[in-house]
Amino acid sequence: MLAAHDASTTAGPVYGEDVARLDRARERLRATLGEDRYTAAVHHGTALGDHGALALARSLSPGGRDC
Repeated sequence: MLAAHDASTTAGPVYGEDVARLDRARERLRATLGEDRYTAAVHHGTALGDHGALALARSLSPGGRDC
C-alpha cells in the first residue's frame, strides 16, 4: 500500500509526523522482508494503481466492500 500511494498521481501528499512514521514503516518492512522480498513488494504495490490499491484495501478490511 505504501508503494501504491507513492506511485499514485491522485493521492495527496504526506505531511508532518506521518512522513517519519511512514519512513519507519518502510525501514521495518525492509528489515523484516529482506531486500529481495521488499523490492518485489514495492514493485507489486507500484503496479496496483489507484483502483487496485482500493480493491486490496477493501479486501483486507473487516467490512470488505462495505467500506
